[in-house]
Amino acid sequence: MRETYVAVAGVVATDPQVRTLDDGRQVMSFRVASTSRRFDNPSRQWVDGHTLWVKVTCWRELADNAAKCVRKRDRVVAWGRLHTEQWKGADGVTRSDLAMDAESLGHDLTFGVSVFERKRRTIDQRTLTDVPVVDPATGEIISVATGAPGPDAEGDPAPDIAAAAPPEPDEEFDELEEDEDEDGDDELEELGRGEALLATA
Repeated sequence: MRETYVAVAGVVATDPQVRTLDDGRQVMSFRVASTSRRFDNPSRQWVDGHTLWVKVTCWRELADNAAKCVRKRDRVVAWGRLHTEQWKGADGVTRSDLAMDAESLGHDLTFGVSVFERKRRTIDQRTLTDVPVVDPATGEIISVATGAPGPDAEGDPAPDIAAAAPPEPDEEFDELEEDEDEDGDDELEELGRGEALLATA
């Protein structure tokens, strides 16, 4: 089955409605009005075209986040799967409406500014240990205290490893001075040979 994904930019026309399902999932829905604009040649000005109405539905985390920042009359851009909803009215006539299961939703920054705040997820903290969590004999779960040593651990503190001491600064300077002295002696010897050659010439 092929799915149709579209992006709709418009105005939130109704107050967002948030519901919680029996399984704990949150659902948020609202209607978006998207009015096209076109340039009218006879009047030489921009005029409004037809208005497209789309029911936008957000699920799970998107619904939780959108409920905190999306309000009526906000300019938004929604992207998701487009489909139709059908129902029978009081007169027995079958009606249909465009609907979208949104996968992304945000404010339209063409008309204003927005500040993004990243949501931090809560992760269960687990302790890794060498001690088995299930008793192989009884099959019962063994409760392990945080920081308990494993079966191979002796419980003795780890020995301190002494770091290699850096060389003394005086020793470094002495080596540099010796090298410089040797280089200076070689240069003097070469200069003395050159002067001797000039004197005999």
